[in-house]
Amino acid sequence: MNQIKNIRLNGGKPLNGVLKIAPNKNEALPKIAAALLTKDKMTYIGFPRSPDVLKLLSIMRALGAEVEDGTATITICCRNITTTIVPQKFVEDMQAGYLFAGPLLGILGQATIPVASGCDLGQRGYEGHVEYFKKFGVACTVTDNTITFKLPEYSEEDPTASIRNDDIVERGQLEYPVRSAIFRNPQVTPTENIILLAAKTTKYWTKISGIAQEPHIKQLIELIREMGATVVGEGSTIAILGSNNLKGVV
Repeated sequence: MNQIKNIRLNGGKPLNGVLKIAPNKNEALPKIAAALLTKDKMTYIGFPRSPDVLKLLSIMRALGAEVEDGTATITICCRNITTTIVPQKFVEDMQAGYLFAGPLLGILGQATIPVASGCDLGQRGYEGHVEYFKKFGVACTVTDNTITFKLPEYSEEDPTASIRNDDIVERGQLEYPVRSAIFRNPQVTPTENIILLAAKTTKYWTKISGIAQEPHIKQLIELIREMGATVVGEGSTIAILGSNNLKGVV
């Protein structure tokens, strides 16, 4: 690939005009997956029509969602999800298919995702998702072509969940146990997956430290908070108390 090494600008004149900033594809992808968390209609305005976005919409339809893709607006309603299996044909060359693991675990307790090889940016496997999910007791079974995530039944005797004074959790809600995990290697998509699962986890606070902090992760946190999940903390450490009644938003 030829790279431009030098750019010469002849300035000296005032600049004016209007520039429309292109939507961020990496913000759009987890927000599409978040539609699985509610039976209400989600409305998205100004989304990019990138190939990955269109593939995720196809996956949504395959899972049983109602998707309307208009000129400027996309609406998704997931009141009738019929399967936990993501089709192979849509995710062979992209990592975003793994984003369905978190919300499918949250609503149905299981998700089967095809093993993807990555994209033009290089090989990026499923290992980060396995590492993150296992810290919260999720069983991960890998075959040659798929990986199945399964959520265990929650137990009050779970040694990783305990009631304690934690300054990140609001005092009035300490009756909920706090289940914590520390991630030494911050990764973007696995962080998003844990956030999406935590948004539907209602029996304990999910406290995660050492998470990735890209802008689109913060935007995902803002979205699940608007949908009705409780999120406290900021930066690399947050705690989430999910809700069974997350609402659809615009």
